[in-house]
Formats: sequence, C-alpha cells, structure tokens
Amino acid sequence: MSKMLEQVKLDMPYLKISAPGFWFLLFIAFAAHPALAQNKVIATYTFSEIPINEFQNKKLPGSVGNDRKVLLGSVGSDLWHDPKDSHDEFWMLTDRGPNGQIAVDGKNQRTFWVPEFDPTIVKVKTEGKAIRILEAIPIVGQSGKPVTGMSNLKDVDETPYNYSAQEVLPFNPNGLDTEGLVRTAAGDFWIADEYSPSLVHVDRTGKVIKRYVPEGLKLEGTDYPVAKVLPSIYGKRKINRGFEGLALSADEKTIYAVLQSPLLNPDRKIGDASRNTRVLVFDIA
Repeated sequence: MSKMLEQVKLDMPYLKISAPGFWFLLFIAFAAHPALAQNKVIATYTFSEIPINEFQNKKLPGSVGNDRKVLLGSVGSDLWHDPKDSHDEFWMLTDRGPNGQIAVDGKNQRTFWVPEFDPTIVKVKTEGKAIRILEAIPIVGQSGKPVTGMSNLKDVDETPYNYSAQEVLPFNPNGLDTEGLVRTAAGDFWIADEYSPSLVHVDRTGKVIKRYVPEGLKLEGTDYPVAKVLPSIYGKRKINRGFEGLALSADEKTIYAVLQSPLLNPDRKIGDASRNTRVLVFDIA
C-alpha cells in the first residue's frame, strides 16, 4: 500500500492519509480557503520510506533492535490541525505498531512484529509532493521509558504473540493502543486509547500525566498515574474496539470520545447485533 497524504475538497476540504498497511480519513475545515471546495483531489503528498528502528532510535536510542525491515507506517491513527499552525502543518499519531493476526489451530492470534515499538506523536509539514517530519514525540511513562503498544491485561485484552505467533509475549500495563488525538493551546495532548478503553493526558514532551480508565479495571503496576473514573460499563467494549475518535471543545474544557463499536451490553449476542455506539463527554477543565 502506498504512503501518501491526499488533500481533497468535497463540500469542505478533507485530508486522506495513507501509510504502509493503514488508511485514515478525516474532515478538516479550512475556513480561510472556502473557494477551494471542489469535488476533486487537488494534491497528493507522500512519506519517504523510513525504517522503524531508524525512526524510533533517534529519540529512544537502542529501543528497537530488529524491526524485521518494517517501515514506519500507521501514522494516521489521527490527525490534528492546530489553529495557530501553518495551513500545511499537522499533528499526527501512530497506532500501537505493526501487528496482525495469524490463524493457529483454527484460532486467530494477535501478533506484534516489533513489540518494542512505541506509539509516537508526529508533527509534519507538506512540501511539494512530500511529507516532512518536523518533530517526533515518543509517548513515555514517568520514568521516561517507552509505554509501547503492547496488550495490558490477560483475559481483558488479546494475548500478544511474536511475529510468527509461536511465542507468547509479556503483557505490559503501560501499553497504549493509540487512536484519537487533540492538542490544547498550552501544548499538551489528549489521546484516545482502545485497550481499556481510556483517555490519556500527555504533556508536550510525550510524558503521560495521567490515564483515565473505567471503574473496576484492575490495571496495576503502571509507570504513570491511573484514575479509575470512567463509567464501568465501558469495560464491556469489544476487543480492539475501544475509543477511536476524539474531539476538543472550542473552550478546551471538554473532550468527546467515541467508541468504535457498540458495547457488549448486556451480553455479546445483543452487543454484536446492536447498531448504537456511545460518545463519552469528559470534563478536563
């Protein structure tokens, strides 16, 4: 799959991101350019081919050894345009890292090809036909160590396997499956995570300030503070279907987090048949 960013105009402008193995679509209004609203692609931008170990080891030396020749991808988990930034500069968020599923004895196992991968916030600029990385901010715990994108809890999250699905990898309570991203005027970030699901407050350096998870979740031994304050019913989220999108109110007092899929509530049968998902309104003032 190609690695590109396409700027498209359809009623309001929107951007289409692609990176190896991942497509992402997000609408962004450019009020300064209403005349550009057209039903056609007006520009395409492409990431250069960057090996994961080269990308991550610049900020976290020695953190990735064998990247199995996987290039940086899945940089489009979310896209944020700061009102104060230039029209061609954006904040992007990687996913939890390269992963997939391999069937073993008829059962799909979740594989992590580069388990050392650390979710990263990336500031980019479009130049000509290219996307240039201006800044990379790895997400780390209070100790400064990478949080990684690994599954958190046995019997709550998918069991993590190595690239061949032959070896079970350790769970990591710090791991984040990063999806939604917003940035405040103060320069800190809020991230939507699929695992718990949770909301994660991150400072401008990438350090986790606090992670907000559902009540009753037994998430212990983390390298950052955890607040068990979200409604416990969110613990009924489907596996790999937690918070997917995030929005910030104009006054920066409220964030809105949307679940990717309906909850398994009151049980799996009804949850799987449901067409109703939820939006969480969270006061951050």
